[in-house]
Amino acid sequence: IWRDCSITNVKTHNTATTTTLTTSYAVIDSVTFTPSSAQNSVWIVGSVAILALGNPTAIFTLQLRRTNCAGTQVGGDIGGTVKGSTSDNTAVTGVDAPLTTSATTYVICAKSDTADTVSSTYTQMVAQEVKVGADLAEVYYSHDNAIQPGTLVSIDNTIAKAGVKRSV
Repeated sequence: IWRDCSITNVKTHNTATTTTLTTSYAVIDSVTFTPSSAQNSVWIVGSVAILALGNPTAIFTLQLRRTNCAGTQVGGDIGGTVKGSTSDNTAVTGVDAPLTTSATTYVICAKSDTADTVSSTYTQMVAQEVKVGADLAEVYYSHDNAIQPGTLVSIDNTIAKAGVKRSV
């Protein structure tokens, strides 16, 4: 059900810096976000391009955390593999309830699970406030201006990235 389709508090960050991963977690990107209400949650989405250099299979792990790689984890570990001399994009996402209206920094932490040469070559992060009572429909776009709070919606496959339309 569509409730509040306005997205008013969003922060993004991206970097094309290449970081060689080690077997210890390291911060590869961050975004600082200030919630408008301590009752609201924050939805964080990250995308990381991972490159393996000449190895048969490189294994890595990503995490979302507050503040630094020792801070509160948001969501679970995201593991992946990259075959030698190729690149792969991996998404990491989580919802946090920081219970504050103070600026909060979220980081993507990454490590190599093998001794292989693995690098992150590009990262992107988006932090968005999720209002009390919100559902997943709020994070989708729509070309349907007739959608009102309480309208039942479904995925609209005509919108390339992701969108919703009124359900029939």
